[in-house]
Amino acid sequence: SKTQNEAREILYKVANGELTNATLISEFIDPEDNRIRYIRNGIAPFHNEDGNIDGIIISQHDITGEVIKTKSLQKYQINSGIVNKVAQIIYWEYDLASKLTYTRGSMLNDEIPMNKEKFLSYVHPDDQHHIISYMELMDNHVEQLDSIEIRVYMPKYKQFRWSKFYISPLWSENKIIGYTGILHDTNDERENRVHLERLNAQINQVMYMSEISPFIWKL
Repeated sequence: SKTQNEAREILYKVANGELTNATLISEFIDPEDNRIRYIRNGIAPFHNEDGNIDGIIISQHDITGEVIKTKSLQKYQINSGIVNKVAQIIYWEYDLASKLTYTRGSMLNDEIPMNKEKFLSYVHPDDQHHIISYMELMDNHVEQLDSIEIRVYMPKYKQFRWSKFYISPLWSENKIIGYTGILHDTNDERENRVHLERLNAQINQVMYMSEISPFIWKL
């Protein structure tokens, strides 16, 4: 195999003094649980009293958990990139004079305009207090409002989905006349993040850098 050929080449070079140290990642199936385990092999020459190479020292570390964690992170990053490309966005605008909210975006079926009660009906009951608080701040012409993450009902999916709520003031003649922003669907991204956190918690229970006693291969 490729790994075996690489190992032979490294051992040959170390034994002949061409390499002072080398690292090789190998894998094997653990007969106890029939799972693949990954081993980091540190390879270095062993010198006798005369300074000649008399053998090869091989130290090994079980890095199975580390490898799984890295692959999971890469998968999460790929999934997040895909999600970001296809994530749905709702554009909204809140008019201070009429107290009406206008939306554009296929996920809310474009019910324009909406009063406060209608707009709140799309927000998950546990998150409505956030929107009520923000509407009160907007009615008081607050300039700086942080983004929040809430659950919004999307008729397109027939479910509440996590979305990030971004807010910016609308100005006219140095006066705030309303607010605008976007609702960015973050549901899939959030589920990927939660999955990764759970996976990390499981991996952290594993001693993924457990050292295997080094051994000397005499030439």
